[in-house]
Amino acid sequence: MRRITLALALGALALGTVGACGAQRATAPGAQDDTSLDDVSAASADVSALTLSPVALLDQPVDGAHRAGDEAVYFVSRTGTVHRFVNDQLSNEPVLDISDLTEGEGERGLLGLAFSPDGSVAYLNYTNRSGDTVVASLNVAANGAFERGSLRTIITIEQPFRNHNAGDLVVEPNGMLLVPMGDGGSADDPLRVSLDDSSLLGKVLRVDAATGATTIIAKGLRNPWRVDLFDDRLWLADVGQNK
Repeated sequence: MRRITLALALGALALGTVGACGAQRATAPGAQDDTSLDDVSAASADVSALTLSPVALLDQPVDGAHRAGDEAVYFVSRTGTVHRFVNDQLSNEPVLDISDLTEGEGERGLLGLAFSPDGSVAYLNYTNRSGDTVVASLNVAANGAFERGSLRTIITIEQPFRNHNAGDLVVEPNGMLLVPMGDGGSADDPLRVSLDDSSLLGKVLRVDAATGATTIIAKGLRNPWRVDLFDDRLWLADVGQNK
């Protein structure tokens, strides 16, 4: 079995690093802080600029995925649709619409999309009309068309509340799925299930896409909303409470 290293990515850490370039320098009691505006400007000049430009209008976009051998980006809307974006053009009609299977209320909806290594299968993470998490697959044609009729449920996981549904998923090179799960929701973690191995909530799961067999590979999580797999490291963005 492949081994991966888990890493926890904290957005606040990045913000804190940027802030450290400013005037918040730690000094001893009674010492004088000699930071000047010139110092701040010089530090800022070393930071690479990032320019953002709007390219398309989407209803509640939450994810985007690339497919092997395809130049397009597939954008996910929480309301249940996937649009194809290529050559600076967004498809007029969604390439997939499962809005009849989900609803975008609270933290629910169509939350994640990933493709098999060869790009022939799409994997979805969404909450169904009952509010439970569904991981499903469907075939994708060579031209990028999603075959809705091939939609197949791999696993369904009961969700007790409307929030902390996590939502992402990634595909390992061997075709196994890595699925992060939130702790079930509500304030102050009333169920306390993240460290309970009898529950799949608050965990990262390795799921066999063919059989649905599931293994827990990490636990003690609150709501790992986004993940990424890079050089055998699984990076988790877990959302803390009131932080």
